Amino acid sequence: MEKLWGHPPLPINTRLSRLYVALAAALALAGTVGTAYAENVTVENGEKRIREVDFASLGKVSGQGSEWRVSDALAISDGLYVLDGGVMSVGRLNAADSSMTSKEHTEIVVSGSGSHLQIESYPRIEILSLSDHGRFSSASNSLELNGGLIIGSRGTLDGHARNDTDLAEKGWGIYTLGEAQAPGVLDPGIVISFDEYAAFGSRWNGIIFNHTADNYQFANTIKGTSGYTSLANFAGNTTMTGDLSDYHGDIFVKGGKLTINSDVGRNKIDTPYQGLYVERGGTLILNGTIGGFGRGIGFTTSLFVDPGAVLGGDATIGRTIIEGGGHISPGDGSTGKFDINSYLTFKDGAFYDVDIAADGRSDTMAVVGQTTIGNNVKVLVNMLDPYTSYQDEQTYRILTSEKDIAGMFSEAVLDSAFLEATFKRGQQFIDLLIKQITPGGDVTLDGDRHVSQSVSYAGAVSMGQDKVSNLLIDGGTFSAKKLIIGSERQSQATVRVEDGAKLVTERARIDYGLDDADYQHRPMATISGKGSEWRVNDWLSLAGKLDVLDGAQAQVGDLLLSERPAGRKNLRKFTSAAKARICTPGDTPMSMCWRWRTVGASVMTINS
Repeated sequence: MEKLWGHPPLPINTRLSRLYVALAAALALAGTVGTAYAENVTVENGEKRIREVDFASLGKVSGQGSEWRVSDALAISDGLYVLDGGVMSVGRLNAADSSMTSKEHTEIVVSGSGSHLQIESYPRIEILSLSDHGRFSSASNSLELNGGLIIGSRGTLDGHARNDTDLAEKGWGIYTLGEAQAPGVLDPGIVISFDEYAAFGSRWNGIIFNHTADNYQFANTIKGTSGYTSLANFAGNTTMTGDLSDYHGDIFVKGGKLTINSDVGRNKIDTPYQGLYVERGGTLILNGTIGGFGRGIGFTTSLFVDPGAVLGGDATIGRTIIEGGGHISPGDGSTGKFDINSYLTFKDGAFYDVDIAADGRSDTMAVVGQTTIGNNVKVLVNMLDPYTSYQDEQTYRILTSEKDIAGMFSEAVLDSAFLEATFKRGQQFIDLLIKQITPGGDVTLDGDRHVSQSVSYAGAVSMGQDKVSNLLIDGGTFSAKKLIIGSERQSQATVRVEDGAKLVTERARIDYGLDDADYQHRPMATISGKGSEWRVNDWLSLAGKLDVLDGAQAQVGDLLLSERPAGRKNLRKFTSAAKARICTPGDTPMSMCWRWRTVGASVMTINS
């Protein structure tokens, strides 16, 4: 027999089969039993079979036009595979009778366009995998799981028994998942419930999304009243719109994006808390009321956002903890609000992402309990409208707390060369203030800044003076009397000119940075891409790094090669070009041309 998805070939006699065959043979001699048992059933190559079977070890229906119909009940012990356009219909399917001690479990797989498994009455299943447009339907609009539903890949619990003493500690490790594929289809009218006799505290009863779709819609109602159930998004973007008000299990986002447009766990009144966990690389969007008030436990949900993870949406939620490197971002592409019916904690290095609109709307959070803000917690500000739409001193209330706020955000990071953001703080609120940057005088553009349209400064523009700074110019013409990149206090300062943008300055200085800074983290300017240009009309004092790449141009009136007094670092200049050149046609110490053969066609000219 062929190998199925990495499983070794099944033996001819498996589990109950030998006992069943022995009993059936004896009873058949007595004339009481016919051929109600089949070891393995295979239907393929367009075959159509109507076969009444009470019990089978393994069934397989594969290929367009292949069909197997069983009008009465069918029990499956080792697996059922409906593949590559095959169709199977069963009156009643029971595939969930593994013992508490068994480490082998029955997998039902429906995979491939046109593949369809149809059940007439109440199905009980251990593992149901739906992938690559395979479809599962039930005339009873019900599905009871005694294991897992996997959307988008194969999956198994083999190797683990429900009565293993360390099952809870193993967590999601009890599942072996296949490679993510296109998702399958579970008919939206089916209500999913779980066997309440599953191992308590483990991930045994679960729904897993592990697919490749950008917008998979899952509209089924899920009921998990015991609380010992879980659902998880491993890969793909999933949107859940079904009724989850009676789902009380944990929710995990281990990868991809999970959007829940529904109330969750509204009827839960007892412990344990319902946990929602967003892990690195995952995004969880909540739109609804997530939890309720329980007996003696307050609000019933707890949310945890790991480093590199994002929590967003417009919802009422419970206690929330943002770890360092994690992001909380109300809304999803527009402004939103979190009502937190417990405490909110920003651990050191966490982020609060805030969208602001010119009409005064913004992301915000209202906290019933204590709000605690750790060290170096930044507010990342995103403008939804053109900078010219914002008024000077425009104010946004981004946080309120019924108890006094402990701690304060370290800075507001606004990716704009035209606006800057500051804070106004009260005991129980924090406001964000937006100020216009006037191009008329000298300005400092520290932090991350992005310019995609023309702007002109009459004075000097300094960036990277006291903190890590990056200025990206990818549109229009950025002009200033003088440009200063980096300082003796800060080495990590970068100006990038890309996508055909222009940088025009009378004078410029790329500074030294710190003597002990790593070479790769010195102040630098990078001009890259065909049409991108930096023109310095007077002089460029160069002590840091200058890269002219991939068809870009740099034109300099006078190039002054600087070196820090008593410093240990050397100047670095680089052109990437098939015929790139740095030329000084005048009588300067650099009155010659150098040529490199690399990539692109970049030019730097010094007009001394």
